[in-house]
Order: sequence, then C-alpha cells, then structure tokens
Amino acid sequence: DAGVLLALDSASGLVLWSRDLRTRPRAILGIGRDPSDGDRTLVVQTDQMWGLDAETGRVRWQVGDQHSQFRTHGRGALAGDTVVCPTREEIWIVDHATGALRRRLRLAEDHRESGGNVLIAPDRLIITGSNRLTAFGPSAPARAEPHRPRLLPNRAETQ
Repeated sequence: DAGVLLALDSASGLVLWSRDLRTRPRAILGIGRDPSDGDRTLVVQTDQMWGLDAETGRVRWQVGDQHSQFRTHGRGALAGDTVVCPTREEIWIVDHATGALRRRLRLAEDHRESGGNVLIAPDRLIITGSNRLTAFGPSAPARAEPHRPRLLPNRAETQ
C-alpha cells in the first residue's frame, strides 16, 4: 500500500533505486526511449502520471499533483513517444520524455463521454468504461452500448 516504487536488478534481486511517489502506483505503463539522446523514461500511473529516469529513478516529470484538479480515471497508455492520460472529463496527451502537454481532448464537454481505461489501436483511441466502449478515430466517436448477452445452446443439446 505504500507509494514506494522499487527497481530491482534482475540477476541479483538487489534494489537499484527506490522512489516515493506519495501514493500507491496503479500501473506501470512502460518505458519509452528518447530518440535524441537514448534516455529511457519509465512511465508510472498513480492518481497522477510520472516520468522517471529508468536508470536512476529520478523524477523527470509529473502531470498533476496533490493540489491540482488533474486526477487519473482509468488506466492510461504509452504509445511511442506519447502518454495518454485519462481523467474523468478529459484525455491528456503528453510527451513521454518531457511530460509536456501536447493536447487535451474534452470528453465530457465535447462528446458527453467520460474517461476510463485507454487502449491504443491503429487509427483509434479506445476508452472502456463500466458500461460502454467508445472509439475515437478519424471520424466522430463510435459508441457500443451495453447489450444483454444471449445464451448459446449447450453443445450436447444441438447434436
């Protein structure tokens, strides 16, 4: 339950570094490599998003803090040089190396949608919520409404 993240040596199991994130990590989204200098950034999601130097654990950037309105809602994603950060009302798209905000998608205001778990697919940003799936792409968002599952006949009954 602590907010401490540890990096362990895979061969020895020794602790390479530790970082107190002040709140429990929800997900490790992955490691991105900066093409300009080869630096590797570990992207970690708590209530905020963190970019940590993968070798040292030093904080490179943080999106949101304990006093801001930014709070993640659902699981984000790392795609290439981009981190997709879902909140309840928006999707924040930030640079993986610097944490600089590239774009904000206003889900609630523009689309009457809310944030959730994010999936990246070719030409699509997919958001899964508790009762809906929304896909954003080159055209308007498509929404799959929940439906009642239909029962399939038992194999023994069909023979």
